[in-house]
Amino acid sequence: MKSSGIFPSIVKTIKKNDRLNQNPLIRTLARNYYRLHNIAAIFSYKRLPASVTGTDCVIDPGAYIAERGVIIGNNCRIEDATVILENSVIGDNVTIEAGSVIGSEGFQFRRFHDEITPIVHAGGVRILNGVHIGPRSCIDKATFGGFTEIGDYSSVGAETHVAHDVVIGENCQINPSLISGHTHVGDGVFVGSGAAISNALTIGSHAWIAPGAVVTKDVPDGYRIEPGKTHNRFIKIFCVLGEHPERNETLRYANMKTEVSESSIIHPTAYVADTSVRIGDKCVIGPNVSILEGSVLGRGVKIGPGSVVGGGCCRLCPQGDENISSCPSGGVVIHNYVDIQANTHIDRSTTGKFTEIGEYSKIDNLVHIGADVVIGKRSLIVASSMIGGGTKIGDDVWVGPGTVISNNVTVGDQAYITLGSVITKKVKEGKVMIGDCAIDRRKFFSFIMAEH
Repeated sequence: MKSSGIFPSIVKTIKKNDRLNQNPLIRTLARNYYRLHNIAAIFSYKRLPASVTGTDCVIDPGAYIAERGVIIGNNCRIEDATVILENSVIGDNVTIEAGSVIGSEGFQFRRFHDEITPIVHAGGVRILNGVHIGPRSCIDKATFGGFTEIGDYSSVGAETHVAHDVVIGENCQINPSLISGHTHVGDGVFVGSGAAISNALTIGSHAWIAPGAVVTKDVPDGYRIEPGKTHNRFIKIFCVLGEHPERNETLRYANMKTEVSESSIIHPTAYVADTSVRIGDKCVIGPNVSILEGSVLGRGVKIGPGSVVGGGCCRLCPQGDENISSCPSGGVVIHNYVDIQANTHIDRSTTGKFTEIGEYSKIDNLVHIGADVVIGKRSLIVASSMIGGGTKIGDDVWVGPGTVISNNVTVGDQAYITLGSVITKKVKEGKVMIGDCAIDRRKFFSFIMAEH
């Protein structure tokens, strides 16, 4: 990360020091610092110059490019439903496929007791010459100035999440995967499909990371990360899918005219269904968002570019020799002050009830939330996670990047699920879960020590 002064370093020190975190004065100073930072970042966007596009570019009419602070080089191709936001610099001969979001807000928050403070990102994204970005990928902008950067002639696969302050070198091949914030990737690196890379790591030049690998430590130059075998030998997956009998219930407000508060901001390219939608006060709906029938949004909800609220789910019901698609009969309720980032999909209920997200919860990029999921208050769901239908997640839960949670699982309050975990059974309150399929962290490390 390119530092913007001494203050980020001070706050980082406070964050790491438990004794300092308990000091009320230090907590107050940190909270006020972030508030001032957010105000300054928002003000800085109003001073950006008008956007500039180079020669011989092909930009689909369905793409959205911010009016200020975007620079696009020559011979670029920007496909349909792409969103390019402020502080994005794109070089020559760059291709960005349909539905990708460049310069989205990073997923970074600070918790002060019961208050969760979002960090407004003041940096940008720099995509150098000859880069190819696949469909529905998300590239977050940097936090304290500087750039998230993708080097010359690198390629980024479909539905890849590149978090804030990541730097990717030249001639890299990044298949559909997840790269967490502040990670530096060297030149000529290969990242396989489904890989998850933790935050603040260094991946050396010409490293090779296998599909599905979970990387939590620095990788030296030229090193190969092979598919993990250690815990696949001893953990058997038990994934018992419960039944959700279809109900013929319909929403009480079905076919009622859509109601949108006058204080809410709806981007011109967003779609809001004409019936059965309610949008509360001071909501912000970004470019290319779809709000479908049966969706209820509370006060102060923010939905990032390309996200879908109230979509149909992939649930098949066996009928003799055929599988019949399940029709949604419920809706989605998003409570007050929920933040949903880019290209996230939230399914409608299939049981006449609601898929529900609790107050002050934050949902990152490329998250899939299945039908009838209930997420409690102040929970954080990080990028590229998938939550199966019927799952219940408690309050103050942290779900790490690239996590998969099976259908009809209960996750207790204040649980912590680490990067790339697979959850197939109930998680008790306050547990820290690790691995695939995820088990209690203490049992996991006890087994590893016994193995060695």
